[in-house]
Amino acid sequence: MSKPSLLFVSNVAPDANGYGASIRAWHQISWLSKHYSIDLEIASARISDIERGIPSDLYPLCNRITLTPCFGRSWPIGDVIKSARPKYFSLIAEALWPYAGESIEYDSWVRWKLRERYKAGNYHAVHIFRLPCLRIAQAVVPVLARRPDRIVIDWDDVESCALERRIKQQKLQMGRLVTAVHRITAWRYKKMERYSLEFCDNVTVCSESDRKFVAEIYATRKVAVVPNVMSLPTAPLAPRCIEDEINLLFVGALNYEPNIHGLQYFMGSILPMIRLGTQKRVRLVIVGRSPSKIIQNLVASVALVEIHANVPTLESFYADADIAIVPLLNGGGTRLKILEAFGYGRAVVSTSIGAEGIEAEPGKQLLIGDTADAFAAQCLELIASTERREQLAQAGRQLVVEKYGPQALAAALTAVYG
Repeated sequence: MSKPSLLFVSNVAPDANGYGASIRAWHQISWLSKHYSIDLEIASARISDIERGIPSDLYPLCNRITLTPCFGRSWPIGDVIKSARPKYFSLIAEALWPYAGESIEYDSWVRWKLRERYKAGNYHAVHIFRLPCLRIAQAVVPVLARRPDRIVIDWDDVESCALERRIKQQKLQMGRLVTAVHRITAWRYKKMERYSLEFCDNVTVCSESDRKFVAEIYATRKVAVVPNVMSLPTAPLAPRCIEDEINLLFVGALNYEPNIHGLQYFMGSILPMIRLGTQKRVRLVIVGRSPSKIIQNLVASVALVEIHANVPTLESFYADADIAIVPLLNGGGTRLKILEAFGYGRAVVSTSIGAEGIEAEPGKQLLIGDTADAFAAQCLELIASTERREQLAQAGRQLVVEKYGPQALAAALTAVYG
């Protein structure tokens, strides 16, 4: 018996070894491929990079993979940048990231091309991965032979909320122009969020706190939790046993503004206190894709800090790490980097925002520090005690086994798709 058909719309290539959104997309498409024959549509302005990076194990999951190059516009950001004087261009573009590059609309040529491609197509379901791809579904669904039985959009996190939080925390650094642009963009995200609740049968988010927020703000029952999950290594990595050295590990996309801001905060305010508080040699290892110039310059200015970009696998870096750090001050969703560290058997120190959306108990599965002094003190506690690091690591891994394994994703998507 043939499987029903599903159109999976995304602006990232699903990748089990990627970062953030690409990992989440991978787990979702992996489960859906067991129940549907999938056509994957990837539409992005970065299509050449995506094409080079499509993992070989994605092809067996899909009936067809189509890549559409597009240059989305995100009014009024594009107009602001174009009208800015040249000497301010790079400053504004840097300040607006990631929202300047995250298109929430697609131009008319792209929409026409997609309508022609899918005209009279027949899909039982459409899965929209992330809010920016709603515009693609809006173009495609009306020209299909019939309306799909189910249209699901995965917001992952609440974009408008994450952006408003960033505005609140950084408006002094942003200045009036950038703050005003962000406020308009946050308003437009809210408008799209409302429309997606009308257009789609279900909306999914990555945490219970996000579900409650959306249900209350938008007065809807359409929202369900599809958690981020971790494919556990067969066994946790063995602890490091080097008495006079401690390795701190940060993992994340290094062109993502919350990660950039978090590393600036850690290296400027926290790392010096840690080094003053211990006799051990403290090394910071930063691993991630596409490091920005800000990160590169920052790493070059601080001793015993190294950066590894675009690595194929993270296991060796976790094997050499004693403590994983998540010093984030803004952002949204749940942090896959924390679940990943738990899975590899490494102790974690985070801010409350960094651990948001994960059902971890401070002091039991991880340590929390919301000021520079507190974060440094938590790191120093773990530096001083191998036993305490092991205790947290074991509890963190058990949490992933119980609540963030593949079975949790399967149960959540089964509830959504029936």
